[in-house]
Amino acid sequence: MTVGFTYGGVHSDTFGVYLRSKPMGLVPQPRSTEFTIPGRPGLFVPNTEAGVRTIKLQIDYTNKEDGQAATSASINANLEALAALLDPEKGDRELKFDDRPGRRLMARLEGESEVARQVLHGQGEITMRAAAPPYWLGDPRTVVWSTLGSGDSMYLTSAGTKETPLKITVQARGVAAEPAAASPGLGTASEPFGPLTDWNLTVAVKPVVFVGSLTLTDERVIDTGALTVTLNGQNALHRWTGGFPKLPAGGATLIQTDRFESGAVMTFDLSDRFT
Repeated sequence: MTVGFTYGGVHSDTFGVYLRSKPMGLVPQPRSTEFTIPGRPGLFVPNTEAGVRTIKLQIDYTNKEDGQAATSASINANLEALAALLDPEKGDRELKFDDRPGRRLMARLEGESEVARQVLHGQGEITMRAAAPPYWLGDPRTVVWSTLGSGDSMYLTSAGTKETPLKITVQARGVAAEPAAASPGLGTASEPFGPLTDWNLTVAVKPVVFVGSLTLTDERVIDTGALTVTLNGQNALHRWTGGFPKLPAGGATLIQTDRFESGAVMTFDLSDRFT
């Protein structure tokens, strides 16, 4: 079986390109804060964090494996299309490998990419870098949690080995109500719904706090990776007194409270992170 990769949603087989190997570091390159202290020998390193991950895609290319006859013109067209896809000015895009399902990197082209042409086939190297984040990402997933009142808790799992940012969408529980009973815990139209006031969520005992009330038509979104808070699409950091906690590796207990125990519907969008 010929192994390839997918970048920006397009598989390398589209261009007759396949992987010979993909050398990369076991962990991202470290980035340290260093300084000297007079009278103390050596360097003081107070902090080390991940910098970038470099991936070298060593490729073979030819005509596509679909019965086409290889021609110089078809290979030229394929390589030009591949170059357009790899254009680094298009920013970071999703990079996946056939031999590593369920894992992806957000990457872009870095440095010079070279190909050695040998008439109707050849080899080359494409250098990519993943910097934001430099970690492997799991498949995107969504978890919906409907609370009946203040003090409800749940355990949100993570299969990752690194902290994972959360995108949390919060609505007053009545927003999910229908004339007849809907999903358990979401309520029915006959139940008394009110605004969600002074909502508080703790993630691994770290608070996420929004001051004020949320009506049945409002929606607030907290992104603990981008450090943003919006209310109905507008910046709402002025009504924010909490932090931006991330989900620890393995998972954590989440506890929701609000002033009048009206409950909430919360949607968590996340991708587990792996070293």
